[in-house]
Amino acid sequence: MSGDADHWLSSTSKNSTLPLIQELSELSWSTKKQLLQNATLVRLESGEPLHHAQSGIDELYLLQDGLVRLYRLSETGDEFTIGFAKAGEIIGDQGLFEDTPSEDFAVAMQHSVLVRLSARALKDALSESTGLSAIILAQIQSKNRYLSALAEDLVFRSAPSRLAKMILRLAWRFGEDGGDSTRVALRLTQSELATLIGSSRTTVNLTLTEFRLKGCIDIIDGHIHIENLIALSKIARMEDHE
Repeated sequence: MSGDADHWLSSTSKNSTLPLIQELSELSWSTKKQLLQNATLVRLESGEPLHHAQSGIDELYLLQDGLVRLYRLSETGDEFTIGFAKAGEIIGDQGLFEDTPSEDFAVAMQHSVLVRLSARALKDALSESTGLSAIILAQIQSKNRYLSALAEDLVFRSAPSRLAKMILRLAWRFGEDGGDSTRVALRLTQSELATLIGSSRTTVNLTLTEFRLKGCIDIIDGHIHIENLIALSKIARMEDHE
């Protein structure tokens, strides 16, 4: 993406309603040039990894389009999903504040387009734009609150409670109105759901079956549909750890 970086950002911002890209387009010409002069465009297909933990300290990504799953590995090599990045969000924001490599792995959930940026250049841009700083700070705070809630759930909640709560979280972020139900637009396998709640695929399978029998959810074409929000919320509030 070397060369006419300002032209790229201007053309992108004209067709984008994403606040982060809009704020980038308002930066001074010199700041935009410094930010994008060594930037590269990255295209990923579903299932393709973005980068690995311990990648470059000065490397982060702006997700322009698509969806990316973020996860970490345990000492035994098990995956634990720590969230999803949507269009307009930054991946690898740790490099903005710490000179240590990211601990996160990332994989595309669908066709995704990203821009690889220099963390140092973006950090310099933050000093120019309070709006840009506010957006990125809000993203970081939201991620930290989410990780804190996940850690608390692992300690205090049973697997059914964690799964019910996770389905509600997914519906809040990816939910679509289905009339009498709420459809989670994000399609996840049982193994992927297991990595979201720190459980096994077998446990998730049995728990989903139980939820269906109780009329809380249905699964249609791989998508979870919430049929009884009150009943599912009641399960999510249970705190008796198995």
